[in-house]
Amino acid sequence: MAYFDSLASMEEDFDELSNEKDFLVALQLQNHFDKEEKENEGQLDKITQIHPMNVVDKQWELIDPHPNIHTLFQQFNHQFFYGKLDSVYVEWSKRMTRCAGICYYRRGGECRIALSASYLTLRPRKDLVETLLHEMIHAYLFVTHNNKVIYCFF
Repeated sequence: MAYFDSLASMEEDFDELSNEKDFLVALQLQNHFDKEEKENEGQLDKITQIHPMNVVDKQWELIDPHPNIHTLFQQFNHQFFYGKLDSVYVEWSKRMTRCAGICYYRRGGECRIALSASYLTLRPRKDLVETLLHEMIHAYLFVTHNNKVIYCFF
């Protein structure tokens, strides 16, 4: 019986030693990962500055799945249209169901972009961004060249 007791005691000692070794290895790995993380800190910012995410990158679905259309409009206006669309108004339309967006002109030169709330609020962010940019191109052509495309369903 004493043999089995000493064997059980040896197994317990081995388990404790094994657990201690596992713990030490885990600590070493954690220290290595922490050091690596500190060394790479800011690298994503540098990469993003060199290669910024495109406006329909899949990561935007996680970062900002339901963007404010007015904020997007202002950002795109300055980023792609040289700020020439400051006089254009963008709005959601609850009644529009046949198309995702439309750019229309009123008397006196007023230009508006309407986006379908029922269509675009339930779709991926990419669809909203692409539709907004499409309609902003129409608005840009109107504002800069007085180009009034009558029908273009997007």
